[in-house]
Amino acid sequence: MWLMRFFGPDDGFDEVAYLAQRRALLQALAALQGEAVLVSNEIGWGVVPLGTTSRRFVDELGWLNQAVAAVCQQVTLVACGLPLVLKQETR
Repeated sequence: MWLMRFFGPDDGFDEVAYLAQRRALLQALAALQGEAVLVSNEIGWGVVPLGTTSRRFVDELGWLNQAVAAVCQQVTLVACGLPLVLKQETR
């Protein structure tokens, strides 16, 4: 839902603000000394509506999830209540 704040009611997307906030988020996660739990949807596996805004949202969320996963030490996909560890690094 974090990503939704950059989409306006007129189907606009505030790319400048988004890129700045995305960069700040990724830097904060990379520098974090403690633990954080992030929860995100994986919406790119299903049918994507043809609308420009819907497609942009699906694409941006997929790229954001990839970027966050790259800086995180552990990434777990949960499907049907079953966890599947995709990435687990030790410090």
